Amino acid sequence: MFICSPVLHILFVPFLVHDSFKYCRKGDYYRYLAEFSMGTEKKAAADQALMAYQHAMVVASSELSPAHQIRLGLALNFSVFFYEIMNSHERACQVAKQAFDEAAAEMNSAGEGAYKESALMMQLLKDNLALWMSELTGGKGHLFCPVSKTVSKTFSVAVVQKIIAGTFWSF
Repeated sequence: MFICSPVLHILFVPFLVHDSFKYCRKGDYYRYLAEFSMGTEKKAAADQALMAYQHAMVVASSELSPAHQIRLGLALNFSVFFYEIMNSHERACQVAKQAFDEAAAEMNSAGEGAYKESALMMQLLKDNLALWMSELTGGKGHLFCPVSKTVSKTFSVAVVQKIIAGTFWSF
């Protein structure tokens, strides 16, 4: 707590960082506090994280494209918050899947090279969905978070093959 409080104050000193990034970091810090707190302190930290992430999502959704790396990073962190802190596995999958679907649709129409900086976030969202599906169903898949169906509906077959091979976003 002693380290996080000064960092939270520094985040909101006016400078050129996107508001959604600031509120995402605020959510992250409260999420970290919730991970190590107990009882009412944990609930208070989780509530603060939820409010910060929600605010960041509103700002990001209105000001950033779905494939923007800050928006994807926010969705990644928010989904982890739902999964690990709130123990809301389906909501975690919803947030991650929606972000992945929206970014994939934009990236598919824009072409392969347009969003290289978003590649890592897309891969992490995809990896989390696959892991969470496996954990939730004992490795049998889950109708609620169908990563392979999402990818195959959104991307062309050639793009799906490149993603699976790890060559879609080459640096």
